Amino acid sequence: MAFSDTSTRALPSLHEFFSPGGILARSPLPYEYRPGQLEMAKAVERALTEHRHLIVEAGTGTGKTLAYLLPALRTGQRVIVSTGTKALQDQLYFRDVPFLETLIGDLRVCYMKRPRQLSLPSQAGSTAKSADFVRP
Repeated sequence: MAFSDTSTRALPSLHEFFSPGGILARSPLPYEYRPGQLEMAKAVERALTEHRHLIVEAGTGTGKTLAYLLPALRTGQRVIVSTGTKALQDQLYFRDVPFLETLIGDLRVCYMKRPRQLSLPSQAGSTAKSADFVRP
């Protein structure tokens, strides 16, 4: 899923969006302030603006999706979000992105899928396990 340039309009700050009484709290969905969600969003935004890598581990119910989507959009850059499952990809595209659009306006989003038969050249004809491959 690719998100493109949103720099032509001002997006809310992370505090304005995630804080108690903020945009998310005023949404039609039941919302409870989660400090971990705001903390994650700040870490993601900091890593993106400083061009650093970031690994985040957060439990169920943290609000991870919005905690990385809003900072990614705030960069004003094209962003690619890769998911591990089709179910999560569908959740992002059909539920989370439309919900976010109701709060901050239209987004330019592209839904991409790879063919099942696609194989990486290093894997073609190989019986190696995925643990044998190093991902940058």
